[in-house]
Amino acid sequence: DSGKGSGIPKAVIGKKNYFKFLEEYFKDVSYWIFQGNPSIYNITNALRGGHLKSWKVAAHKDKIKPGDKVIIWQTGDQAGCYALAEVTSEVGVFEEEAFELQHYMQTTDKENASNTDRVKLKITTYLADNPILWSAIKNNPEFANFKAGNQGTNFSATSLEYNTLLNMAENTRFSWVKTHKEIAQYLLNQETNQKELIK
Repeated sequence: DSGKGSGIPKAVIGKKNYFKFLEEYFKDVSYWIFQGNPSIYNITNALRGGHLKSWKVAAHKDKIKPGDKVIIWQTGDQAGCYALAEVTSEVGVFEEEAFELQHYMQTTDKENASNTDRVKLKITTYLADNPILWSAIKNNPEFANFKAGNQGTNFSATSLEYNTLLNMAENTRFSWVKTHKEIAQYLLNQETNQKELIK
């Protein structure tokens, strides 16, 4: 069962996410990686406190727009996806709220963050307590061209990368399955339970 032209079977991303994918596939939605360094900003604590409400935009300023989907990515030893989010504003110059500023690791970083181009965000999937680490997904073919880990703050992503992370976050049954082939084989072995698997 595949979406016409999408090339992504419903069983891979789940029934609920499949319909989300089709809706977004035919809308003008772009996908982004917003990357942060934990030595500069404590992303985990900001997420846990519900304080991550915006992000610096240093690239793709003319393309990032409301409704776009975002992979919140932390670099470092525990590199990985710590949340998924949606852009809720146009790119503009505005100061962060005090509750956001408290998570900068150094005073100089906090000062440098003021009056920079940013967008407002809405966190849609919280993963700070159980992030999807790069070490767990780096060999997945879905992430063969994944741009996180390069130097910078904002990178383009794909709907497949985003929706694969979304499904992994929502469906632990498939969290550590490495390829679509393995998912298909698993479903074949569990044929009698397929309806239950995609509810």
